[in-house]
Amino acid sequence: MLIEAKGGELTISASDLETVIITREPVDVIKEGVTAIKAKEFFQLLRELPDEDVTLSVEDNTAKLTFSQGEYRIRTYDPDEYPEIPKFEPKNVFSLPTSILHDSIGRIAFAAAKKEGDPILRGILLDFSTQGLNMVAVDGYRLAMIHKKDIKPEIPGAVLVAAKTWEYVEDIENSCEIKVGENNIEFVGEKVRIITRLMDATSNEYVLNIQTDYLIKALRRVNIFTDVVAHVVKFRLQPDKLVITDKLVITSMGEVGEAHEELIARYEGEPMDIGFNAQLLMEILNHIDTDNTIMKFKSPQTGVLILPEGKEEEILYLLMPTRLV
Repeated sequence: MLIEAKGGELTISASDLETVIITREPVDVIKEGVTAIKAKEFFQLLRELPDEDVTLSVEDNTAKLTFSQGEYRIRTYDPDEYPEIPKFEPKNVFSLPTSILHDSIGRIAFAAAKKEGDPILRGILLDFSTQGLNMVAVDGYRLAMIHKKDIKPEIPGAVLVAAKTWEYVEDIENSCEIKVGENNIEFVGEKVRIITRLMDATSNEYVLNIQTDYLIKALRRVNIFTDVVAHVVKFRLQPDKLVITDKLVITSMGEVGEAHEELIARYEGEPMDIGFNAQLLMEILNHIDTDNTIMKFKSPQTGVLILPEGKEEEILYLLMPTRLV
């Protein structure tokens, strides 16, 4: 982390290359200066010290921390090698009480994906429009949204902020100013600034094109061997063909059997395994009246768009995948 003593303030900056947190506190500055130091050991030491004033001085690549019972020396590093703090021109700026911000995020953050799933789902969407600000979190199974009509942006748009960022924002007290740029967002409090890189809200889209009746007939056959409740089938997507299999199904009567079919199809994308409820998929396909069906995938955890070829602008269906075990 970077430590700077200047103008009666101590400024501490910490960065993981994605997020920068900057705090300021008033101190007695005897001599101005700046240095870099390893944060982990430094904060471990500070937590163990008694609640009293300390003196921090730096000389010859060594920081000396002095208190009533003794002193500690810690190696320092060249501050010029510390990552540069991002600078950007904000396109949207607004302020709101932190109580409202914390309450809003607290009501929706639980719905963001955790470690599993599409990285995009591990963020919280800030959607600016002339009607106000929408905050949205979704993990592929549930969605939470809160609307703030009193926040009017200068420029409409949407940005995706990593969910973990909001844990840092909780340390901001009173009022918070939010500055949104092209690639970064900044949260500014009285003593704390948090700058983080925006998440990339785009992801690859993979497309499957297959004869509708051909797929329905294969699903009917494979569905005979699925569990009578979940009806889970697995699509193994790979260039030039679609492999539909279901797992070995165990029932109270014992082993039922296994199905495996390979279908010719046009597929553009990386190999992927994804599960579906065969009954729900067939119900959609039975309402498609074109020779071919188009299925658009992003990941095994996100919804799949199903469209009749040639009528993509008229009708579409959305089907959520089933988790494969």
